[in-house]
Amino acid sequence: MKISIVIPVVNEIELIRQSIERAWSAGADEVIVVDGGSTDGTLAEAASCHCQLVESPSGRAVQMNHGAKHSTGDILVLMDGDGQHNPENISELLKFLPEYDIYPKDWDKGNT
Repeated sequence: MKISIVIPVVNEIELIRQSIERAWSAGADEVIVVDGGSTDGTLAEAASCHCQLVESPSGRAVQMNHGAKHSTGDILVLMDGDGQHNPENISELLKFLPEYDIYPKDWDKGNT
């Protein structure tokens, strides 16, 4: 299964590199950083971490939907860019699939 991690951000230059590197280290097949209008250089910092960049209107829900639309993975994991989520816990979360999958099996990314 391919794992896509979506990280919505706004002005997270201090922690975005660490968040992305931790996501890659945890086994992500794809890391998508969705910027909601950063003005502090977050995009440039993220770009140097070999991830996919998506610009989006501000608002966490909108950013998450934009990231989901750009993902190609079988599993979609949402994380914050400020380091509050531990990507090393993803393997533990996967043990609960498919019973606690929040999207139906026929979920269409085009309808978000």
